[in-house]
Amino acid sequence: MSKRYITYGGEAMLHAVLENGTRISMADKWHENELNDLRKQQRFICPICQERVILKLGTKRQWHFSHEQNHSCRIWLEPESAYHLQGKLDIYKWLRKQGVKAGLEVYLPVIQQRPDVICKLNGKLYAIEYQCSSLSEERFLDRTNGYNRVGIIPIWILGGNRLRRKQGVHFQIQGFEWLAAPFSPHHGNQKFLIYFCPETKRWARLDRITSYSSNRAIASLSVMKYNSRISVEELIAPTDHLPFNMSAWLKQKKKWRTQPMQPYSSKSYKTFSKWLYIHRIPPGLFPAEAGWFLPTQHEIVTSPHIWQSFLLIQCFLPKKKNERITLEELAYSLTDFIMKGFMVSRENFKQSMNKFVSELVYEYAELLTTFHILKKINSSHYVYQNEISILSTYDEAIKRDQFLSKLKHNTPNLTSI
Repeated sequence: MSKRYITYGGEAMLHAVLENGTRISMADKWHENELNDLRKQQRFICPICQERVILKLGTKRQWHFSHEQNHSCRIWLEPESAYHLQGKLDIYKWLRKQGVKAGLEVYLPVIQQRPDVICKLNGKLYAIEYQCSSLSEERFLDRTNGYNRVGIIPIWILGGNRLRRKQGVHFQIQGFEWLAAPFSPHHGNQKFLIYFCPETKRWARLDRITSYSSNRAIASLSVMKYNSRISVEELIAPTDHLPFNMSAWLKQKKKWRTQPMQPYSSKSYKTFSKWLYIHRIPPGLFPAEAGWFLPTQHEIVTSPHIWQSFLLIQCFLPKKKNERITLEELAYSLTDFIMKGFMVSRENFKQSMNKFVSELVYEYAELLTTFHILKKINSSHYVYQNEISILSTYDEAIKRDQFLSKLKHNTPNLTSI
């Protein structure tokens, strides 16, 4: 991606240097008359491009520095709102109050990036990016990979303005936000997101994020006061193990069965519906063994009831009981679905397709073993033990979903899935 440069004076910074090299920070305590006197006596310089910047002392925004009109700084900078400026300043002060060594807007010349906050915790360097506006997935990966190249761990904190609850435990998560959600270091297959709102002075965290479509997920929301006793470690590495919300998942699966097809449905859903009709299956009566969450579902845009139905009908419906089936066969079919656009993965997995497909078919084969559809012979071979469940009424399908949910929940090796 080619770099973009700011060609107007809209971006804001909380730091500048004087001509003698003295660093001036709006994070420090200043009186307005002190800064007005300093502005009359000194020139303020951008610490990155060494060009002049203007000190702005308004009443509606956090005091800040800005480049002169039509000036281009050497690094990509986003125009920052008052919300963003106040938020990153609050995060910086919160870290300092906790005794964490932190720097605000520190420029890293090796990678030509300037994180909002950089800090050192337990001997490791972290770059905190406070993101309140939309960001392309490509730009997100560029910035994340830049930090990784120099051994700095990126932490993405989203603005509270990006927290979108749709209903109950259902939340909207879009684009780069999926990439910003790390896996819990204590519970490897559980993703979470951190939010901060400078207006309400509240932290928020979505835990146990369970993706079920391109921009929807089931999750557990917790809200904490800015000055609460929660530690940095607790915020960025949650230790609580939250159980899978099977009740909410079954309600979503019932919705997939009963909702009519919308005129704006995705290509995957339209193809899915046609595929089922060809096999004389109404879309709402897709196999009960389809539509289950797996760890790798985080990396898929397509809903699980769609791609799992494709796989069951393509690979299992033509087979007879006791026939063998291999992971390689499942992987081949799944790759074919992806290549034809029937199934879509998220941006960060497009570079590692083989690994992604292998993990997904293994997880699904293990689940089908729990459902007694497959019997495992060895690490890559299975036997088609019992036929998949294609039922004739919605009530039967929903009862079968409930029965399978108990098998999934009560199987030790699948309780974390």
